[in-house]
Parts: sequence; C-alpha cells; structure tokens
Amino acid sequence: MKPDRWARIKDIFSQAAEKRADERPVFIRFRCDGDESLAREIESLLAAHDQAHSFIESSALEQEEAVTFPPAEDANRRIGPYRLVRELGSGGMGSVYLAERADGQYRKKVAIKLIKLGMDSEFIIRRFRNERQILADLSHPNIAGLLDGGSTEDGLPYFVLEHVDGVRIDDYCDSNTLPLAERLNLFRTVCSAIDYAHKRSIVHRDIKPSNILVTPDRIPKLLDFGIAKLLETELAGQTIDSTATGLRLMTPEYASPEQIRGEPITPASDVYALGVLLYGLLTGHRPYQLKSRNLQEIARAICEQEPEKPSITISRTEEVPSGDGEVTITVTPESVSRTRNTEPKALRKLLGGDLDAIVLMAMGKRPELRYPTVDELSADIGRHLEGLPVIARRHMRRRLYTSIRSQWKAACAVLLALVVVGVLVRALRPTGPPPPSPIRSVAVLPFKPMSQEASDEYLAQGVADSLITRLSNVREVMVRPTSAVLKYAGRERDPVAAGRELGVDALLDGSIQKIGDRIRVTVQLLRTSDGTPIWAYKCDDRCTNIFEIQDSISEKTAGALLLKLTDEERKLINKRPTQNQEAYEAYVKGRYFWNKRTPDDLKKAGDYFQQALDIDPTCALAYSGLADTFSYRGYAFDRLPPGEAIPIARAAAERAVQIDDSLAEAHSSLALARFLDWDFAGAESEFKRSIELNPNYPSVHHFYAVYLSEVLGRFDDALAEANKGLALDPMSLPINNMVAVLTFQARRWDEAIQQYRKLAEIFPSANVHGNLSDCYKQKGMEKEAAEEFLQWFKVSGATESKLQAYRHAYTISGWEGIKRKSVEDDVADWRRDPWHLKAFYIAIQYADFGDKEQALLWLRRAYDAHSGMLIWISTQPHLDSLRPDPRFKDLLRQVGFPLPAK
Repeated sequence: MKPDRWARIKDIFSQAAEKRADERPVFIRFRCDGDESLAREIESLLAAHDQAHSFIESSALEQEEAVTFPPAEDANRRIGPYRLVRELGSGGMGSVYLAERADGQYRKKVAIKLIKLGMDSEFIIRRFRNERQILADLSHPNIAGLLDGGSTEDGLPYFVLEHVDGVRIDDYCDSNTLPLAERLNLFRTVCSAIDYAHKRSIVHRDIKPSNILVTPDRIPKLLDFGIAKLLETELAGQTIDSTATGLRLMTPEYASPEQIRGEPITPASDVYALGVLLYGLLTGHRPYQLKSRNLQEIARAICEQEPEKPSITISRTEEVPSGDGEVTITVTPESVSRTRNTEPKALRKLLGGDLDAIVLMAMGKRPELRYPTVDELSADIGRHLEGLPVIARRHMRRRLYTSIRSQWKAACAVLLALVVVGVLVRALRPTGPPPPSPIRSVAVLPFKPMSQEASDEYLAQGVADSLITRLSNVREVMVRPTSAVLKYAGRERDPVAAGRELGVDALLDGSIQKIGDRIRVTVQLLRTSDGTPIWAYKCDDRCTNIFEIQDSISEKTAGALLLKLTDEERKLINKRPTQNQEAYEAYVKGRYFWNKRTPDDLKKAGDYFQQALDIDPTCALAYSGLADTFSYRGYAFDRLPPGEAIPIARAAAERAVQIDDSLAEAHSSLALARFLDWDFAGAESEFKRSIELNPNYPSVHHFYAVYLSEVLGRFDDALAEANKGLALDPMSLPINNMVAVLTFQARRWDEAIQQYRKLAEIFPSANVHGNLSDCYKQKGMEKEAAEEFLQWFKVSGATESKLQAYRHAYTISGWEGIKRKSVEDDVADWRRDPWHLKAFYIAIQYADFGDKEQALLWLRRAYDAHSGMLIWISTQPHLDSLRPDPRFKDLLRQVGFPLPAK
C-alpha cells in the first residue's frame, strides 16, 4: 500500500473512531468522496475496533459458552504470576482468557483481560486503565472484583478478575421457577451492589441481565464496569465522554431516556435500568412493544412511549429475543406464570397495585419522577414484601392529583379571562384613526456586510437564513424563504421596493460586521406599504454572541408583529442550530454555497456542513444540509453516481431526524432522500410529517407535489400542493417550473404551454424552450416543436456549426431528423461520460420514435445506476408507448411504483 493512501486511511479512521456508530456512514462516505474501496477498508478497521469495544464491555464469564483454546503461541503463556489456560472470548483488538495461578503459591482460577500486541491504541489503553481503577475502588460481595493487574512484557495493561461460575439472573430465575417474592429478594441484593457503587460516586450505566450472574449458591454478582461513569473522583476527567463513546457502547433496551438523548448521566439512570430489569424479571416481557428492533425505533419508544403496566403485559402472547439474542421465543401467559410457580390469574393479582406502581416509578421518563436513590427503590420493595404501604402508590396518586388540579386551575383561569375580556370589550370605544392592517407576511433580506471580507458575506446571508428558519415556524405569519431573497444579496437595494416586489406586508433589513470576536449589527423592521419603521435594533462593539443577537431579533420581530405565539412556537423561534459559534460559522458557509446550487458550490457546501458536524455532531440542521447536498448531487446537479450519493443523503437525513424529530427541514430532507431512493412509502410519511411541523416550508410542498403526481397519480392534488409552495415563494423558479411540469405530466397540453410561456417571461432560460418543444410535439405541432428545440439548442450555447447541422437534419427529415440527430449526439456523449441523467433522456427519445427495445435498454441503464430520474416514469407521457409491455411493467414494479389496476 502506498504511504499516502495509508496516511489517508489512518486520518479518516482516527476521526471516524471518535464518532458515534450512527454518524460514521455519512462521515466515511463523505471523506472518501466516492472511493468505495477506501471506504470499505476503513469500515473493516472500524469493525475490528468495535469488536474490541465489545470484548472490553463483556465479562469473561458471559463468554465462557464459546470455549476455544488459544492459538499455539499463547498456550501456557505467562501473564504475571498467571498461566493462560484457554481463550474465553475474543474481539478484533483483544481477548479474555481463563487463567490459573502458576507461581506455586496457591491454586486459583481467574479471568484475564488482555490487549493484543499491535492493537494498543490510546483509546483502548485508556478504557482498560479506567475500568481497572474503577474495579480497584470497589469491594462488595455482590460485585465481581479486581484481583490483580499490571503490564505485560510488551508494556500493555492487563487486569485479573474474579472468576464467577454462574448464569444470567433472568435465566436463573426462570430455570429455578422462582416465585415473585424470591425474585424480588434476589433483585434487592443486586440493588445493594448498585447502591454501594453509587455511594462511591460510580454509576454503572449498563445494567442488564447478562451483567448480573447468579452462582449455584444463589449469590448474584454484578459485572462489567467498562462504561461506568465516575461522578466525583479524581478519574472523572479521564472517563469516556457520555455523549460520544458512552452512547455507542450502551445497551439501548436498558438505557434511560437521558442516555438516549446524550444528557448528563446520574444515579437516576441506573434506577431506570433497574426498573427495566425488574420489569423483565416479573413479567418475562420487555416494557415496550416495538414494531422493529432498529435503534431509532427503540430510542423513540424509550423517550416517548409509556410502558404498559406489568399486570397487563403478562396477558400478552408475543415473540421476544432469547437471553443470548440468537433466537426468538414465544412468551405466553401460561409460560410466564409457570416459570413463576403460579397461575395467570394469581400472577395478575400479585403484580397489580404495588408492583405496578414500583416498576413504573422506577422507569419514570424524567429522573425527578423516579426513586431518588437505588436504596429507596429497594426499601419500597421491602415494604411491599412486608405488606406495608409503598411510596410508589402515594407518588402515583400525588401525580394524578397534581395533574387534575392543574387542569382545573387552568380551566378557571380561562373562564375568568373570558369574563374580563367581555367587560373590556363593552367598556372601550375605538378612538382616532383605524389601526394599520395586520401583518401576515414578512421577508428577511440578506444582511448587508459592512466590509469586503468574505466572512462577513457568509455571516450576512447566514444570519438572514437563520432568522427565516426561526420565523417560518410561526404559523400566523408567512415568511418568504431564503431562495426568494438571495437575489438581493450583496447589492444596493431599496428595502421598501424589495418588499413590494416580494409581495410582503413587512420587511426585515439589516447590516452586519464581524471584527475579531465582536459583532456589529443594525436592523429595522419596515412596513412595506409606506416604509414606516415598526422597530429598530442595534448591537455595537459590546456584542460577541451571534446566537443572543438572533434570539433578540426573533423575539422583537414576533413582538412587533403582535404575533400570538404558542409555547411550542416561542421555543422554536429561539431554537439554535448549534451552541458552538465555530460550528455555526461553518454551517453558515455551507448554506451560503448550498444556495448557489452549482456542482462546485455543492461540493464546498458539503465540506462546510461536514466541518460543522466535526465540531458539533449534534447539529441536526448541518446533517439536513448535508443530506440535501448529496440528494441534489446524486439527482441531477453533479456527476456523482446516485448509488454513492443517495445512501449518504439518506443516512445524514436519518441522523438529523434522530437528533431532532421536531425539525421540519430534517423530515423534508429524509423524505427527498427516500423518494430518490425509491422508498415511496417511507417518503410519504416524512413529507406529511415535515408539513405537519412547518406548513410554511415551501420546498417540502414542491417535492410532495411530485410524489402525489408520480406515485399516486393525483394530478389535481399535486398541483394544489405545488401552488401552496408558490403562495409561500411566488418568485421561485423551481416551483413555478414544477407547476408547468405537473401540468404536462397530467397531459393538459394547452395549460402546460400557457404555463411555460408565462415562465419564459419571468425566468427566460434554455429549459423553458426545451419543455415547450415537448408540449408542441405531444399536440402534433411538429413545426413549432422544431422551432422551440432549435431555440433551446441555441440558448444552451451550441456552436453555429452544430446549429447548422440540426437545421440541415430538419430540412431533410423534419422533426424526426432533429430528434435522430439529437439522440445520436446524446449516445455519443454518454459513451464518453456515462451519466445516468443522459441515459434517462436517451430512453425518452427512443420511446418517441417507437423504438421500444432501445428505450427499454436505456431505461435499464438508468435503473442500474439507481437514477433518481426514474421517479418520473410512472406518468411520463413520452413513455406511454411502453406501458403495455410486460418489461416496462416489471421495471415499474422494481422501482416500487404501484401497478395500475387492470
């Protein structure tokens, strides 16, 4: 391997290793820039790296089932005073061995964790030392303790663990048919071990059945403090970051909502995990009914879904994973009761009341709703066993009472407010001139940079873009999108005239300059009708925080417009894409280049979005921007193959939604990526979710209109949806063009011609002439079709000699001569540069000739390239001659379109 390639692999690998597993696919594909072999090499290294994590996190005892003897070179190897007997488990970077004392002092079996030579990364060594120190600080009869430790001759750390002969706690309870009381007492013993660790400022963070083994003497042993969190010890600064590695290594089904969200970890997180463990020990079921086992579904359930009461859950029959996860088993009311030495009816009675309340209190969605300590959870179980009142019952009743009381007080407040308003309405009389008409639409112009610095230009557009995003979440006012105001960037303008041109009631106009860490901003809100200032704002050299400036402008704008904000809208207008100013500036630059939409600018946009994510991997808007960048590059704006671009777009969009499910832009990005990936059902749900979150986001109406037309064949609904986008952004070229395209797809030729002519007056471009040519051809007006085609060819920049060749073809063979010349040239171009977009248009031209074989051949080439252009084949008029052909129907089915009814 060449040194420069190896250096690149190490660079990308080291950065990817520090990212969460769900962030890696996007990052790797982006950094490898289409080099699939490079991506595979890095993913292979990461897989080995993650296996090492797995082996560190698993206990030696847990892996004893898969007994294999060590390689010959490790047989009888001495590690300190111990001799390796056999390998218990192995990962990509290390192994766990069964060992025995070999110095003649005494005989004892132990488990040794050891890093493989050559795999001594800083991360792995740091993890080893942290876990070793945590175990050294713990001495409890129910915690598998550290016996010894040191370094090998190669300088690699190892540690020696107590060897426990036991089985998982859930398997132990079931195989011994323990009744509920015995299960609860065994669980309380586990609680004592966790409470012991908490009192020494250690949170386990990975409590689950496989980390609790029970010996033949019925002694539970707590294992695996590999990702434990040190709260107040000297090692606290050395622990692994909970929002990065911790989330990657935890077991999702037992993780608390705050762990899923990457929030600070406290002992309450272990209380939650103990609640999940207790739920399973009592019921044999998992607390959440999941549609799938993917991480996103599990995270959604944990953060949003209330668990069912244990006394109700045991009545279900369902398939659940076995203890090792290898197979699924059927759990029935009878099987659950049998392993608890009782009957279904009796078990429901035992669980109802106290135990329902105890489990649900332990699993409260918010830490403050749970037991304050593990000791109090255990004590409440003790009270239940003794027949005494439990805290959880009072706690649940108090929560219910508080909820009812707050609802009653709110109702009384509303009634009183209505009475007061009625009195005021009758008492007051209008005086003076009538108030100005309410403001229902606003535009935010790109701020004027006060200097020639490029950073000021990025920031000027970025601040406006951010304010547009914030204000568009307010349903009471319509905000023109960034695409509508970009033409006013970087030039002198009359703000009032711009506002009238944009068709809005008010306009936000400002200027900005950044000097070092200081920011100067002036901004005013003007009424478009007469130019009257509604309010003005100025921030001088004292201002350093761009987020606080945007918060202030957003709030003052909403206040000046007398907008009645809901609590959710108030939260959204103050929502920041990131809390890190450096990440924000990178994101702003990404948006700046994204809005230019050229191939080179889209590549720059992707670089800046990724730079923002390297700084702040929780910036959902940057993931959304990255997704849209690759969707556009893979669709038609670049030569990047769709098979490479769209998976990156989809992964980035999914990550954006995972970070912030309330972000309309993220759902729109995911809808578009799924649509181009031919996942039509998945796209529809995301389109609807985006519109539900923010009906003022024009782009989603644009794309959803295409979906309604092409997938569902609902042309009227599609045009209505596109017109919703136009109402929000009347001067949008893409949406105006889409109205014309959808009219053409609906075979309304005269309406389409009228729309394209109107479009040509507002946005003269080559594509308008090409589309008009298609319309005339469909009407049989070949002379007009030829004229528009030649005009399109001329405006596109064709040389005079090429134009002459096409005119000659028309003179000799008419319209068919032009099209044959066109397809011959396109095929020659494709052979030089096999672009999927060109293959699609070649197929259309052959279909126009009635050459089905060639048309189907080129459609298949577009299909093999996974071209997003195939979203148009379901209703494309050019392809009507192919529709009876079984091969075309098969292509529709393979892309995912519903076949028309016979």
